[in-house]
Amino acid sequence: MSVYGLSIVEGTPEWEWHRNSGYTSARSWIGTASEINAYALELRALGVPHRARQHSDRQRWILEADYGPGDYTPQGTQPVDEPISEVWSMPGSELNKTIWAAPNIAYEMSKVSDLNYRRKLKAFINSFVNDLDPVDATGAPLTLEGSEGLIALATWMSTPPRSSSATAISSGFIELLVQMMLDGTDSVPVSQFVLRRIKTVAGNTTITADYTNILRYWSTSELIIAESVPTFLHGGLPGGIWIKKTPTTDQISGTNKWTITQEWDNGDSAASLLWKHKA
Repeated sequence: MSVYGLSIVEGTPEWEWHRNSGYTSARSWIGTASEINAYALELRALGVPHRARQHSDRQRWILEADYGPGDYTPQGTQPVDEPISEVWSMPGSELNKTIWAAPNIAYEMSKVSDLNYRRKLKAFINSFVNDLDPVDATGAPLTLEGSEGLIALATWMSTPPRSSSATAISSGFIELLVQMMLDGTDSVPVSQFVLRRIKTVAGNTTITADYTNILRYWSTSELIIAESVPTFLHGGLPGGIWIKKTPTTDQISGTNKWTITQEWDNGDSAASLLWKHKA
């Protein structure tokens, strides 16, 4: 036993390890009520959970304290280079994107194989919906209203050589699209995969958030290797690319523990035009 102050006696400390909490230790002291109260105030200032109870001799008091990872106690201090826990997840997420990114609309527009005609078709629809002046097949401005505009559009689409690349669009598709846009629909929610890892660390850790390669991308296979993604998730990871987001560091309230959250957003391969590959 060790002695704290003049008469406070410390009992034999205990320590233990749990998967989700790392190393912890428990310490206890016996002393007079005033001494125990004074020491309890010191523990409170340090944020160490503690409790006091009267000794069986009815004269002294017992003070017990629970030290968590990173509290720098001689017993049970979490290794500085190991996280207390590491939890992976792949929650679903939704982003609002332009109506042109809606899966079915993108699919129908992709049937117009000529990119130049596809661009003009999109411009015609946007101009009509926004009450601008679209152009006819010769490039001359159109000032048609209501159904006349759709008739002009249908005429433009049926004029060779555009007709050969546009006939595959489903019947009624353009009319329904225009109606939705006129009703105010200009964006749609699109599902997106997010890969998330949360590390819980002690306050004395040497582990920090990694701010390199922010907003750069990995292929699925590259990410699995680089970040040691658990095997359980391999089968569910979609293809495309994974864009690294800025990590977040948060303190767990009332403790000397922190969480470091890292996320990667999934995108299709075409998104690689927007982001740089990892360094």
